[in-house]
Amino acid sequence: MVRFILIKVCYFIFRAWLLRRDGTKRLKLPEVPSGLSYDEKEIEDTVSRVDSILSLILRSTRHICYYRSYVLAVILREKGLPVVLNVGGRALWSPVRMKAHCWLTLDEERVYEKDNSFDLYPLEMGYNSDRSIRYWIGEDFDEGVLEDEAVRRGHSVRV
Repeated sequence: MVRFILIKVCYFIFRAWLLRRDGTKRLKLPEVPSGLSYDEKEIEDTVSRVDSILSLILRSTRHICYYRSYVLAVILREKGLPVVLNVGGRALWSPVRMKAHCWLTLDEERVYEKDNSFDLYPLEMGYNSDRSIRYWIGEDFDEGVLEDEAVRRGHSVRV
């Protein structure tokens, strides 16, 4: 089981890295299989194992929340847990001042997350088309970025 989860985590880290690096492909999460029930103990064990593996592999990256949220979202959704990946950004107009964070929610509540992300990114921008990813913005947001980057408010997708 541990070897299998290690291989899965490494594979999903690589996929997330490719998505982040490429910039032309959209982040997409798998559908949650219908009719699956999940065991809370198994979910907790999975989260703990994934966190341990990520802390070993991604020690020196600044984007660990992105990789952690993506990897956990994919694995947990495959297990039947309908988590939503949240992406928040602040000061999007400035490459120097820009800050971002990713976290997971289940039924509108943060899960497996210590920070209060909703305080940092209080303004919801909307979901992607299948409602598996939700976008937020926080302080220092410049409305001009919506026009400059051809982003439609409420959809957070490039047009």
